[in-house]
Amino acid sequence: MKITLEPSDVAVACSIATHHSLSSVLRDHTPKNRQSEVSSLDDRLVGYLAEIAVARALGVSWPQPHKLDFDRRHDGDLFFDGEAIEVRSSSNPNASFLLGQPDDDDSRRYFFVRSSGSDFGYEVMGWMRGSDMKDLRYWADKAGNGRSCYWVPVEDLVAFDLPF
Repeated sequence: MKITLEPSDVAVACSIATHHSLSSVLRDHTPKNRQSEVSSLDDRLVGYLAEIAVARALGVSWPQPHKLDFDRRHDGDLFFDGEAIEVRSSSNPNASFLLGQPDDDDSRRYFFVRSSGSDFGYEVMGWMRGSDMKDLRYWADKAGNGRSCYWVPVEDLVAFDLPF
């Protein structure tokens, strides 16, 4: 499913990404993968834009109230019909894998979104439950960085259709 975001969506995502980056610095919180705060800000922005794309596809608002609370950052990216949903994303329009981690919540749905390569364009590629993406056939170090994770190919994702 293709989604085109509005410039106002990008502005809100930039504002919240900046807010979260500043909160991390003030709390002396180390960004994931020990990356620089600038890289972390870029990752947050890509992620928030993907969340907005999924929110538009599901017909829910973004940001949801918990998004502004740093202490609730693990509550889920979005809520749909009372269910916490996670969004994974890539700015690469050719990205073809949903990446999963061993500590991902087994009961949540993980949506994969990638840039469509056009301004503000995104593609919701599909989703998979955390328990299903933790299949050993997906476990690999395809990036060659010594950090294995679950690499779920796009073709194995559940197609995005409502209701699901």
